[in-house]
Amino acid sequence: MVLDGTILITLFYGVTFVIVLLQQNLATNQKMTKLATAPLGLGNVYAALGGAVTPFCSCSTVPVLSGMMQARIRFGFCFTFLMASPLVNEAVIIILWKYFGWQYLLSFVSLALLLPIVFGIIADSLRFDQFVRDYVYRKNDIPGEVKTSTNTGFAVPLKAKLKFAALMSKTETISVLPYLAVGLLIGGLIHGFVPDNWIINLSNQFSGPTMILLMAILGIPFYFNLMAVIPVAFALTDKGIGIGAVTAFLVAGAGTSLPELILLFKLFRTELLVIHVLFMWLAAVLMGFFFYFYF
Repeated sequence: MVLDGTILITLFYGVTFVIVLLQQNLATNQKMTKLATAPLGLGNVYAALGGAVTPFCSCSTVPVLSGMMQARIRFGFCFTFLMASPLVNEAVIIILWKYFGWQYLLSFVSLALLLPIVFGIIADSLRFDQFVRDYVYRKNDIPGEVKTSTNTGFAVPLKAKLKFAALMSKTETISVLPYLAVGLLIGGLIHGFVPDNWIINLSNQFSGPTMILLMAILGIPFYFNLMAVIPVAFALTDKGIGIGAVTAFLVAGAGTSLPELILLFKLFRTELLVIHVLFMWLAAVLMGFFFYFYF
């Protein structure tokens, strides 16, 4: 467990360093303007990829979502970002590869990006933005317009960028240490002390498809960081729980939670909250069934 933790922490720090360094070389305002004016579909792709490089959990996604909506980013793009951001980031990629292998990793990431893109297009096409609270969209703003600064400032030296990337990587690494430690500890306890027969009996009580549906429901109210729970998921699959059911639990639990819904209630009306939960549950079920049938 100590060796696994050391490897994961080292990889996380290195990948985060590279991501932060790359982000400093992107023209943020230009990217936001490009996103706001992109056509439906292409903008959803941008939003999903943007969510993938942001290390947010479901709750910390909400403030970013609020800023995007107040900047008049198209609702379908915001909805895609809301779904994709907590499911994919550099830490999740590293841990999925470590525990489940590159085939599972590629499939998980592809679906975790594709489904939010599709659901974002659906949400936009069906005008679900009508269920956004009125105050979120400021009356004096022009839809599709993003305010950008005309002051380009001075070029930041490479040395300063490297120092900033190192500082942010250290901060991010320290912030995820408790989650990783808890996940590794619980995973180790399940692997070493939970009897195989107990897990097998549990999985035998329900069929594979039924377990997927139940695990997707069970995951919705929980609030957890996906990175911390992946070691637990690996221990469960090692004990006999199907990969499809475990995947459904991971997606539902990471994609939404009661604390997130409380925060979203300030932005969304009840109808849109229900839609968000249903879409995330459906994404969890679809991903669960994919891994049930193909892995």
